[in-house]
Amino acid sequence: MKIQPRQLLLDLWQAAAAYSYVKGEWVFGGRAEPNSTADAEQLLCLMYPATTESPYFRLEQPDLTARDVAEALRPLGEAVDVPQVLLGAVSAFLRRYRDDDGIPVFHGGSYLQAINQGDELPPDRQQVEIVDSMSMSITLCLAILGFFKEYRNTGIRRPQLLRDIEWVEKAASERLTAAMVGLLRSFAVHAFSPTSAAGDTLLRTTDQDRLPREQLTAQLQRSLNDIRADLQRATAGTAGLEVLENENHLFECGWSWGVVRAAPTVRTDEFPEAAQKPGRAISRPNLYFTLTALDGIADLFSERTRRLGLLTAAQQALSDNLQFRWDLVQRYWSTIAGFGSQRTALEDIPWRPTVRADGEIPVNDHYYSLQVAGMMIEDLYRQKPSDNELSRVAKVLDELAIRSRVTRRATRQEAAIDMHVPGLRVRLVETDEREPELVWPVADFVTALLKRTVRLATLARGAELRQELLDLADRIWDHIEQRMIEEGPGEGLWDDPRRTFRDLSPVSTEPSWYFTERVMECLIAVVGAIEREPVTSGRAITEALELLAEAEHLFHKQLLGGGLDAGPAMRRELDGIGVQIERGRAAAQRRPGTAKAILQEILLRLDQLDAARPQFYEAIQP
Repeated sequence: MKIQPRQLLLDLWQAAAAYSYVKGEWVFGGRAEPNSTADAEQLLCLMYPATTESPYFRLEQPDLTARDVAEALRPLGEAVDVPQVLLGAVSAFLRRYRDDDGIPVFHGGSYLQAINQGDELPPDRQQVEIVDSMSMSITLCLAILGFFKEYRNTGIRRPQLLRDIEWVEKAASERLTAAMVGLLRSFAVHAFSPTSAAGDTLLRTTDQDRLPREQLTAQLQRSLNDIRADLQRATAGTAGLEVLENENHLFECGWSWGVVRAAPTVRTDEFPEAAQKPGRAISRPNLYFTLTALDGIADLFSERTRRLGLLTAAQQALSDNLQFRWDLVQRYWSTIAGFGSQRTALEDIPWRPTVRADGEIPVNDHYYSLQVAGMMIEDLYRQKPSDNELSRVAKVLDELAIRSRVTRRATRQEAAIDMHVPGLRVRLVETDEREPELVWPVADFVTALLKRTVRLATLARGAELRQELLDLADRIWDHIEQRMIEEGPGEGLWDDPRRTFRDLSPVSTEPSWYFTERVMECLIAVVGAIEREPVTSGRAITEALELLAEAEHLFHKQLLGGGLDAGPAMRRELDGIGVQIERGRAAAQRRPGTAKAILQEILLRLDQLDAARPQFYEAIQP
């Protein structure tokens, strides 16, 4: 793999720090005006790498900060200054995105667009709460809580600094609770007749074996029966579950774009029901917001969250409810995507959404294929898939990379460019009877493609498949790297699609935190892939064990021949060989290639010892 995540992350940190911290003040904003999602993305570009399980980018203990890390963040000051600069930045964020009563808000703000491209949205119409903001806030608040919990333990004594940390921890915990409640109330179930337009689309998507319609419907319903039954227990904050009672109907589940209309309030000690505002979103899952919610929810039950004890008892109850939905949604979409024997529904590119907005361009269906693939890949992490299963998904990702012109050159005015610019424009539907007025723009196809490719490579057990996926990741990264801003205020950050697609109009040289944050997530995914043990094969392990057996046999033969009595030099040599044999034994199962290299060197040394004392061995032969 050519991607070098450490250096790339340090370069990103340096550029982000230089842009964000000006004359001793943290400055929010970039290509878009400050909003709750963009500002969280801006902070996460610095805080997320520092708060993963990887130890390479630690900032909360200045004495342990690596030299190159400290140098990259020099725009923020010395290593000892960095946590305090971040404290001020997150404090400003947490104060900014609260209403007059101190209740956290998750407005889409300047990211929202009018249904007609080019129309301006007045500020009052931008105050619509969005799942993207809730999910991003979960990730950010967990990063804040973990970072300052560990920073507090470095021996801080200044009373004002301790008070500032205490306030940030309290405010971050409140925002975390509000975001979790918001996601519970944004969960949606959509049921429909098999003979409806939505039912017909779902059945055509899953009909990979050309079954009679009645047989296909019955088979699909049987496959979803357990999920249907479990969904009816997902009552906290969820409206409309009664639609599942008609077992003749098909259904979808996931997250809508915001709090669902008629969603009940959630009873919790840490967020009053009176503060939970009525919802506006239609009770119908959207693939983009579903995958976005899943990514944020996963952070709630990560190893780091558990190890540091970041959740209160009330938050743990909310987390359990969200994890229950997280599991059901991944099971649902993985079942649908994997439907078919010779060819799965996912492999039948492009994916067809059950409800298509008027005027939506068909090329966006490739976005849906990638989003469904993302959910299927995350579901595979709970299983032990064979490389054959993974290979089928890998071929889908490779095909999407080609169709989106990520790994192929685009021709002039090609439709595939629309997948990147303007991207997917998700209409925020409130009811079927009323035309939507707002759009949420989605332009993360290539970063999502890279992230899912790396995640799939991490699952691969065979060296050949893993290498194929890492090679694909390198080619996708080449596209992403080319889109880095080369000059102007956002130099070293993203996104300048015109560098790849020459016919596009020039864009602002201010950074897109939306795109840059997703590049950062990709690099963290690469770090995770590198940290995994290398893939092994049974043949390689067998060869390593055979070498181990031979080395041990010859070693004991040396000892039997009186090697330890042959003088200090011989004793030191044999002691060293014994240590190396134990190293080879420890590595044989996990790193057979390394074990073979160690053991081959040992065998050579043993052979040299044997050759040096032929007369001695002749004397002891029977």
